[in-house]
Amino acid sequence: MLSITKKFFRKLKKIFMSLNLVVTKTTDRELIKYLKKQKVNLQLVKPIIPLGSSSHRKLAVKMALNNNESFQLYFHIDFDRLLHWISHYPEELKELLTNIPSFDLTSVGRTKRAFKTHPKVQRKMEDWTNEKLYKLIPIRLDMPSGCQILSIRMAKIIVDKASENMTLSEAEGDWLGLAYKNKLKIGLVKKDGMEFETADFHKSEIKRAGSLKKWVDENYETGDMWKLRRLTAEKTVIAAKRSLSLKN
Repeated sequence: MLSITKKFFRKLKKIFMSLNLVVTKTTDRELIKYLKKQKVNLQLVKPIIPLGSSSHRKLAVKMALNNNESFQLYFHIDFDRLLHWISHYPEELKELLTNIPSFDLTSVGRTKRAFKTHPKVQRKMEDWTNEKLYKLIPIRLDMPSGCQILSIRMAKIIVDKASENMTLSEAEGDWLGLAYKNKLKIGLVKKDGMEFETADFHKSEIKRAGSLKKWVDENYETGDMWKLRRLTAEKTVIAAKRSLSLKN
């Protein structure tokens, strides 16, 4: 991530009035050092579980609120997705932030083309997640994308009520349930910049594998990954049910 961060961080600072980053202590030392040098709001946390904790997402929102009390909107996104977006579709990102939809919780999802760039296991399980969530809350969304725009009201609800004892992905179901239960406005926008981002940061591994397809097959299309993605999908839906006070 370091080289891409260095190359595009200046553009990010021009787009956003404030940057609040939560990173684990196992993150590359040089990347942490660089981020600190940029004087962003940075919080180092323990890597509680392999895929991250919902407490990390909540902490990012809490930091944003504490550091920017006058702001009315907050853009929440996985940092690797943000780096891919600013490096591949900067104008699209600027346009979105210039014309933000009037929802309390905006699910920033993937266009049909962007979604197809993801590994099959990810598409299947995240499609399943979105369909199950739609049955609970009849609004078409793309919650597993890892990106939401939050009104100040939604951000405060997350800080006050969101669970901290879940995996990173479960937070998406939890937040959706909280938004619906509190009768907030919920909506969706789809963007090309939300295409598969992970390959950007594994170019040497892809080269060793021989091709992007072979690398994806080796790292994603495995029995263990299918089990993990299925479990993640199920937990995300359970988290939404729990927030809605429904039985699992």
